[in-house]
Amino acid sequence: MANFFPIDPRRHSWGPRVIGDYELIHQVEGTSSYNNAAGALAILTGETLLIPPAVRHVYRCSLERPATISCIHFTLSPDPHSGQPLRLGSGDLELPHLFRRLADEWTQGGELSQRLCEAMLCEILARLERAGAGQP
Repeated sequence: MANFFPIDPRRHSWGPRVIGDYELIHQVEGTSSYNNAAGALAILTGETLLIPPAVRHVYRCSLERPATISCIHFTLSPDPHSGQPLRLGSGDLELPHLFRRLADEWTQGGELSQRLCEAMLCEILARLERAGAGQP
């Protein structure tokens, strides 16, 4: 599943919830917060959050100014079973465009769209890895 949308003040919080797959949330505009039993993370414009499966959490977008997020749900094989969220900063200006393209392609449906989404997800993950090189 993939999407790209402005935050509606009536729907700006998700959880408490536990998801069964990984979720990448790119903060295109505005700020958000992620909270779980281990603590809280602030997610700023341009940052991406990787939420692992099976972690109870709340994700909430701030309503202080307009916010837009893009979310991608996916599975990994083999799965490293990482239980901690990762906040990934990036100066990569292509990320918002890739998240948007992936969300648009997802709505097309079909086998070809699925393959294109997988390819774009691989590019997003590689760009995030490159941006985080040298960081723990």
